[in-house]
Amino acid sequence: MNLKRSVALSVLFPRSRYEADAFGRSLRFLSAWPLDSVEFYYEGPDRERIARDLASSGLTGIYIAVIPLKGQDLSLCAPDEPHRQAALDLAKRCVDEAGQLGCAQVMINSGRHPGEALADLGLKQFKRSVQELAAYIGTRPIGLLLEPCDSQMDARNLLGPTALSADVARALRRTVPDFALTLDTAHIREEGEDFLTEVSRALDCCDHLHFANCVVDDPADPYYGDKHVGFDYPGSAFPPAELKRLFTALQPMYQNRSCRIALEILCREPDPEAYFRRVAAQIPWFFQEEPQPR
Repeated sequence: MNLKRSVALSVLFPRSRYEADAFGRSLRFLSAWPLDSVEFYYEGPDRERIARDLASSGLTGIYIAVIPLKGQDLSLCAPDEPHRQAALDLAKRCVDEAGQLGCAQVMINSGRHPGEALADLGLKQFKRSVQELAAYIGTRPIGLLLEPCDSQMDARNLLGPTALSADVARALRRTVPDFALTLDTAHIREEGEDFLTEVSRALDCCDHLHFANCVVDDPADPYYGDKHVGFDYPGSAFPPAELKRLFTALQPMYQNRSCRIALEILCREPDPEAYFRRVAAQIPWFFQEEPQPR
């Protein structure tokens, strides 16, 4: 497997989402690690500086439109046309921002499930949204990624089940070849599915994975659901040993192919660099190389 390592910058370094200083500082810290890319959404000032810092870091940028789409509860699959258009306008804005910042891809989600009676219409609306977004991108070198989110717990998205998401991705790839899936350990577990099984079924349209964690066995837990807990959180679905098992099993599945794996954990502590070091110490096999000071 040609492993490309990534970090979900906006959740591991939360201030980087709003502050140019924090964004640049986080990139300088991460550039010392064997990483290929960072995944982020930025809503602060001084975007020219953000673009310069990203370019000088040598890291590929992946722009996470999922964050504002979820935050504003906008759905690219909405049967209601004004709602769908509002979501599409936001996604187009994210494409423009990705282009300005020098990002290679934009990640989207479907939006909320409209109910079983409108599910087929929702799927048609989502496909229409992706085709219109791809037309808006035109010849710009920006690819599109679909992240299936949970369909039953928090996000309650139409495209949560992996088989359905993969079928939609395959259909869209006939006319939008730069469209692909990003599969997430936590979201797949929240669907009651098995991660390795679902990845194996979606290999033809998925080369981007998220290592994330969740609590799904105890509804009384304060972080029950899709809360991006740390890998050492008690009772969580993906402790370090389980992640290592998955990581080992992925090697032959992606033999002679590239696969990007991103760490997606929410830092709830005051020092994200110290927290990142602690996370890295839990999964040293992921990095293989020691960071070099800069």
